[in-house]
Amino acid sequence: IAPTASNVVPRNAQPQST
Repeated sequence: IAPTASNVVPRNAQPQST
């Protein structure tokens, strides 16, 4: 199962503000 573009967006939208 490859990560679809729609799945990559939320995955990359992780909280990066530390």
